[in-house]
Amino acid sequence: MSREFNLQPPQAYARLCETLSARGGAPAVAPAVGEVARVLAASRPGGVFLCLGRGAGEMAAWILDGMDLSGRLVVVVQDSDEAEVLRPILGNDLRITVHAQEAAAFLGDVRDHRFDLITDLSSGQPADLTRLALGRLALGAFYVSLHGAPELSEMLSGQTAGGGDQEAALDPAGFAFAHLSGELGISLIVRGPQRVQAKRRGGRRARQGVTPLFSSRTPRRR
Repeated sequence: MSREFNLQPPQAYARLCETLSARGGAPAVAPAVGEVARVLAASRPGGVFLCLGRGAGEMAAWILDGMDLSGRLVVVVQDSDEAEVLRPILGNDLRITVHAQEAAAFLGDVRDHRFDLITDLSSGQPADLTRLALGRLALGAFYVSLHGAPELSEMLSGQTAGGGDQEAALDPAGFAFAHLSGELGISLIVRGPQRVQAKRRGGRRARQGVTPLFSSRTPRRR
């Protein structure tokens, strides 16, 4: 049986927009961007999601609308007053945790955790913060950002100073990038498996860490 697409904004997002308007502010997350986040969340059943930076609460409303019952959502805001406003609007859902903490400090605290989707629509944040966030992506996970490809590549290749101890630079080859232009204006980064480097020894090509299951060569006789 066919099912109609959900094209309506979440009620929590509408309430957040009303709150912003009453304070003389404007939404940081356009509905088109929110719809992308909702679809990404729906694509990861049982996923763990993280909203950082500008528009974190609005993104959380869209992601929550796409999550299943086993998903978990973490929202990090810097202001404790903003956290108190968000909690009742998001419905005090048990799947959501709202932290009032600096993003870099939070990412340092969750060094051993991995997320299936991280969103951060802040502009001009330090490069080490972006590297920290990208380092917390699980394999096949998504990162939604405003950064372009050259900027992200430069950020990945540097050393990260945030989060306590120094962290190793990330290999840009381990990430796939797409810029969603037009009304969206966002970048989507996916963390893929580490690429295996090929070496040539004695004119033959050998792959490190890969055992071929099939070969067209005739097996040697012993």
